[in-house]
Amino acid sequence: MTEAASKDGNILPPLIVLAQLLETEGKSEESAKLLAESLEKDGEDPRVLVAAADLELRWNRLPKVRELSEKAHKINPTAVAPRLTLGIVDLYDAKFEDAEEKFSQLVSASPEDVSALIGLSLALCEQAEVNQLRRAYGYAKANADRNPESVDAQATLAWVLIKANYLDEAEKILTRLFDVGDLNSPGAYYLAVVYAQRDRQDEAILFLKHALATKVNFPQRAAAETLLKNLTENN
Repeated sequence: MTEAASKDGNILPPLIVLAQLLETEGKSEESAKLLAESLEKDGEDPRVLVAAADLELRWNRLPKVRELSEKAHKINPTAVAPRLTLGIVDLYDAKFEDAEEKFSQLVSASPEDVSALIGLSLALCEQAEVNQLRRAYGYAKANADRNPESVDAQATLAWVLIKANYLDEAEKILTRLFDVGDLNSPGAYYLAVVYAQRDRQDEAILFLKHALATKVNFPQRAAAETLLKNLTENN
């Protein structure tokens, strides 16, 4: 496998692959040990650095995510994955203008990149400016229309609509995802926000618990935890 990895640039070295597999099995401690070994052995491989950053993001170790992504970007400045991850870290850190800049560059290079468009939409809609919100809607709507099977694209459009106070339209998108069993953790948080704003606290609490039921990390996870705490205390 090691020989194959050296010949095929698309195949990750075995240690980082094993670390990823262990994390999917819920063995985070064992995964972290293998991750450290992988970085010691292949720490100059930008693919390994990006994969490591993804694992660190799952564990919410944001400074480490940024460090690994910046190193990968320095080694390979033209690679998409490190810049995408750096934009995502900016979203977690609420550095929305920085995130906008990174995602805008990615979208300019690849106008139909689903992940970059999602990131750009989220970065724009959080800036509380009418023009930015209008742009966010344009990107999110086009992305969702082109990718009707993408749960992330649909949920992002719903979040932009929520930020624009179009709660009915957002609720329709999110309940449709829920009805077919596709509502992901961010989407569950978004729907909880709709219900909280409509004083439907019991439903909001249920969807917040759904959003937080797994270890899946997303930029608004801390906000979801805070909202759940506040609603539970006041219910």
